[in-house]
Amino acid sequence: VDLPSQTELWVSDADGLPLKMVTTGEILTASNNLLVGDNQTSTVQAQTTTLITFNTPITIEAPIQ
Repeated sequence: VDLPSQTELWVSDADGLPLKMVTTGEILTASNNLLVGDNQTSTVQAQTTTLITFNTPITIEAPIQ
């Protein structure tokens, strides 16, 4: 399958981790159904993936009952 696409990747200068990825064109997605062993592929149009980092520590607590 020939899928022309272009990806722009934004990387943090501070830690070298990805911040944002913008893909234009088509990309191939794959999924498999483990119950029947069926694999399916399809194409999707352009997408943007954004990684959000929080500099403030968070605390997760159990709900009050």
